[in-house]
Amino acid sequence: MDLKTMTLKEKVIYVVSAMDMNENQTEFGYFEDMMNSMFENDPELPNIKEKMDNLISLLYDVKSRGEEEYQKFLDLDFETEIWEMI
Repeated sequence: MDLKTMTLKEKVIYVVSAMDMNENQTEFGYFEDMMNSMFENDPELPNIKEKMDNLISLLYDVKSRGEEEYQKFLDLDFETEIWEMI
């Protein structure tokens, strides 16, 4: 993987792939230290962080509307539908 040739979307998807939830399925998180070290010299780092923070906020919002809404959200295509939301 060549970080220099990755698009912003590809970088965000890479960070998303390492997201996790706590045991109770109530808290979302991502490895911010990993993201910061991988993209430390990347001028898009602030944009990557903004997209990740927006995604986390969106996940909490959707989750608060109930399990059915959350499952519908998870069925959306990340690269098109969710990307436009974040």
